[in-house]
Amino acid sequence: MSHVPFRARWRALVAASAIAIPGIAVIVGAPAASADTADACAKLATDAAVESEYQAQRLAMQCDAAVEVLEKASSTVKITARPGGDFSYKGWLAPHRVERNDRWIDIDTTLVAGSDGLLRPKAAADVSFSPGGTAPFARWK
Repeated sequence: MSHVPFRARWRALVAASAIAIPGIAVIVGAPAASADTADACAKLATDAAVESEYQAQRLAMQCDAAVEVLEKASSTVKITARPGGDFSYKGWLAPHRVERNDRWIDIDTTLVAGSDGLLRPKAAADVSFSPGGTAPFARWK
């Protein structure tokens, strides 16, 4: 058996590591974007919100888009996961938005006539106004 000096063995180990480690990084690296991720990113275009902070943060980073955290949402608070992995906070002293059909939308007090003839705001509290006559002026639920 031939004797190989320690330094020669060490250099060979370092050289082999330099070649092998990038190969390992490719194998162990982040998984390729799956069809589920692509679907979730496509859905963000219409509904950029998910329930938990973890889900929002993960989706924001994968899709490179801001995602709202619904479990923290209210009429006066909006927390958003950002693509860099951090979160942003918006808060208002008075209600700024209202929940409709499991989504938060900005308050819009523009009155529109309903099929029953009553006037209602586009997006605000559940209130209706009479267009006139003997009916009550306003109803609030």
